[in-house]
Amino acid sequence: MDMSQAENDSPVVKIHDASDPRIKEFQGLRDKELRRLRELPDGDMAGVFIAEGDLVIERALAAGYKLRSVLVDGKRNQPLPDSLKTVKVFAASDEVLEEIAGYHSYRGALGCFYRKKTESCEELLADKSLKTFVVVEGINNPTNMGVIIRTAGVDRNAEELQWDLDYLLNVHNAITKASGEKKAPFLIYQESDVITRAVRDYLKDDIGEIQLDT
Repeated sequence: MDMSQAENDSPVVKIHDASDPRIKEFQGLRDKELRRLRELPDGDMAGVFIAEGDLVIERALAAGYKLRSVLVDGKRNQPLPDSLKTVKVFAASDEVLEEIAGYHSYRGALGCFYRKKTESCEELLADKSLKTFVVVEGINNPTNMGVIIRTAGVDRNAEELQWDLDYLLNVHNAITKASGEKKAPFLIYQESDVITRAVRDYLKDDIGEIQLDT
């Protein structure tokens, strides 16, 4: 389904103003703290979440989430999935995309989904099919990035996880900056030696002394 066909199959609405109330669920995506507050239980965006990209939208639909609306580039030529025929599609101008997503042109799609009912801890613990539980609170995802927490993060508090996340983000930013300042080939990044990594990973506020056996 391309954009011309969409106009016949589903209500496509052209958006030229980033403050248009019809796309309020997509506003504030670049301000992660504001977005977090809006999605709290008492916020104006409670009960919904944003999925970015056609593949992620398809996977959310396959997982049983109900799609509310979609925001796409008004110049998009790539056909829209047939699954979007029954929802409202907003086609945004370059100015709107720049304000919302930070890009003048956006090849993918942003889908607004309804959240499923949150089960209580008691309900989850009573489900014998679930073997592993991960509770993550107070972690702020970098803009336009997600977070994968390995099992090594078990029993780590939010402060430790956030510290590690911030460190990795600094490395990412340094690599990105270096890649634009020099011409290939050149060494863009080298991991620290084992001693430096050990100090980095294990030297926390509760350690008051380090002894070296030479």
